[in-house]
Amino acid sequence: MDENVIPSQGGDDSMSDDGMGDNEGEGDGEGGEGKGKKRKERLEQNRISARESRKRKKTMIEELQRTVITLSRENKELNERNEGLRRQLMEIGAKVSQMYHPCFP
Repeated sequence: MDENVIPSQGGDDSMSDDGMGDNEGEGDGEGGEGKGKKRKERLEQNRISARESRKRKKTMIEELQRTVITLSRENKELNERNEGLRRQLMEIGAKVSQMYHPCFP
């Protein structure tokens, strides 16, 4: 198992390539070839992780955009209904007022 390849969980695409904390080439007897191979594997894993992160982000943004559209439509409908009910209330209030004060139109 390659313990130097750590998949990103938070979608952070800023993995450091400074080699700090890695045990590359120490005691493995491979010299420079092992370092290069492990680095390439780590970079490829990072690319895959970044690609998946971007895909998740895109999907989430698309879902949020659909939600915004749906809620905007619903809000518009509710505002129109509210305005209609306010007009009805004013009309009923005017009729009631005329019933109690028929001399004032």
